[in-house]
Amino acid sequence: MYAFGLEECEQYDEAESYARKGLELNRYDAWATHALAHCMEINGRFEEGICFMESTETDWN
Repeated sequence: MYAFGLEECEQYDEAESYARKGLELNRYDAWATHALAHCMEINGRFEEGICFMESTETDWN
């Protein structure tokens, strides 16, 4: 949840770091997944984001 708040405040590098840490602790954390996907999107890393979402779909869907 913290990562999502950081992402909303345009703190993308820090948000990505916290999102990844959150997913290390709990791969089913939808807020961390959401925040990380947004960080990838906002930084133009579309292919990486698509691969990430596809590879984790069973964790959040």
